[in-house]
Amino acid sequence: MGGIDLANGVVGAVLGMLVAVLFQDPIQNRWYRLRTRSKSAVRNLRRREESSPAWRTFSLGPLHTSALIVEGDGESPIPAQAVYIQVLDQGIELPSDMAGWWAEIEEESERLRAEGRTPLWNGPRYAVETLDVSRTALEEQPEVHLRLRPTDYYTFLAAQQLDRRLPDGTTPRPSPARRGS
Repeated sequence: MGGIDLANGVVGAVLGMLVAVLFQDPIQNRWYRLRTRSKSAVRNLRRREESSPAWRTFSLGPLHTSALIVEGDGESPIPAQAVYIQVLDQGIELPSDMAGWWAEIEEESERLRAEGRTPLWNGPRYAVETLDVSRTALEEQPEVHLRLRPTDYYTFLAAQQLDRRLPDGTTPRPSPARRGS
């Protein structure tokens, strides 16, 4: 019985060595890849949790915006303390040639209301006067500077009529010559 046990032990050892020599590298490589993938998957989950607020719109006082500012490749969030918002006191005024368009929109809304239909909504909004994206001096982290003016939705609708003719025959759309200046 001792000889058979010895033979079984030798055969088992030889087979074990053969399997180890033949399969050790592929098994170790797969194990290493599995570990690194799981680590990076956990890291990515943490990053997504940390960066998810970057994809939320922001509110300003009582107004909730639908604006989303993405800088660069959109992978790194812009920290809230790097977004500077200045709301100016003076509201938007349409040019005199376009002021009548605001009144037309208001009349249309009243007509819809009189007919029992849903009128056009008019409420407070902010108009973006300027939007500047820059970088900090030393760390080169993104900074956003927004300058806003109070307005209303009818003013927004009137200002969007860029192809409508003004009394002098031009349109509010900037000509290519004016865009470059």
